[in-house]
Amino acid sequence: MADPFVAEIRIFPFNFAPKGW
Repeated sequence: MADPFVAEIRIFPFNFAPKGW
């Protein structure tokens, strides 16, 4: 839902749970 949250997933679709999440 967050803008940076979605951006992180788009950058790390294989991880889906980066250090940002």
